Amino acid sequence: MYDVREKISIQELYDATVKISDMKGGIASSMTIYYIGEILKELQDAFITDDEKCAEIVSVEWLCRNILEWKQMRCLQKEMKNDPKIYADLVGIVYKAEDDEPDDKEKCEVANAVYSAFDKARFCPAEKDGKVSYEVLKKWVEELKGLLIKQKQENLFGHLIGRLLAYSPIGADSYHPCEAVRKIIEEYDSDSLRSSYIVAEENKRGVHTVDAGKSELILHQRYLNNAEGLQAEYPKIAEIYFTLSEDYKREAEYERKRAEDEW
Repeated sequence: MYDVREKISIQELYDATVKISDMKGGIASSMTIYYIGEILKELQDAFITDDEKCAEIVSVEWLCRNILEWKQMRCLQKEMKNDPKIYADLVGIVYKAEDDEPDDKEKCEVANAVYSAFDKARFCPAEKDGKVSYEVLKKWVEELKGLLIKQKQENLFGHLIGRLLAYSPIGADSYHPCEAVRKIIEEYDSDSLRSSYIVAEENKRGVHTVDAGKSELILHQRYLNNAEGLQAEYPKIAEIYFTLSEDYKREAEYERKRAEDEW
């Protein structure tokens, strides 16, 4: 299909691609990962502002979820940022409800099949073009909470919100997170939210070079500066960043001592 791209219109490309969502399997073997990404990019560029077509493209992105990176799933990102329903549905599959049977084999198999896609979903709710409206974010958070209550999964609320809010854009004052997210964290603060936020923030680091604790000291100071900048107005979110700062201070000391022992 991509070989004839220049001979067909973007609408024809869209019509042909959305039919893929009707397939039951074989997507990875019938089309290369590269061409899937290229085709979806063209469709996303053309239709990201078209709510109806974007929703259709979501089904294709979902079908290709195991071979696409999160950044390539732009329509799914848009849908999740605007409406918590899809995210709540995934939570309902991946996590047990409070009254679930302990050994539901069928549900475990389904959960395992979609977990990697759920884990890829790292985004800040209500974010649009690097900005977050407090009112829109508040609505999203409340709707997610309501959905979790219906699914008998309210106990997961703090964990899920903390995990997502860690992906907030930077604030106008150059501190993390942005102002809208700070307000939400101050309102919904809990141990599970804090813990989940910290884990998500630390996981952003990914693979790094061992350098006797030098990079950890840089992170320690960065998080400390952030915490001190927020402390007066946002004490709860500041505590999160003080914790991050202390974590990296301890890690820096550990790495320094380990390097000395190796010498």
